[in-house]
Amino acid sequence: MEFLSFTLIHPTFRPDLAVFSVRGSIDTLTAPEFEKKLLSALEGPAPRMILNLRDADYISSAGWGILVMQIKEIREKRGDLVLAGMKADVLEVFNLLELHILLRSFPDVPTAVATAFPPGPELEAHQPLPRGRPADYWEP
Repeated sequence: MEFLSFTLIHPTFRPDLAVFSVRGSIDTLTAPEFEKKLLSALEGPAPRMILNLRDADYISSAGWGILVMQIKEIREKRGDLVLAGMKADVLEVFNLLELHILLRSFPDVPTAVATAFPPGPELEAHQPLPRGRPADYWEP
């Protein structure tokens, strides 16, 4: 049986964002579980999510297909989903499939936060990043 686990974090200093981290392989056996967890994490009026793939070892066409199917619905809700931290092998397939046309990707979560989801005036009331903590501390 393939190993796959997920972690969903809503950073306290960016409650408008969700960081959904994947560990393991997304293949034909694990894709249904991935889809179920992703759909659950995307519930809400305007989902804004970073899919952290730092610990994802492999994504099959079934996994990529789930992301392609979901991105249209996410954007219809005025949300967005971006990818972060892909390993070289996963990134190679992403590029071969030309998925950059549909999905933005970033080298890591802090870059995705700063570039894809810069804070707007609606977040002025929230506390800044706590002192002494790195910008990516919410990653598992």
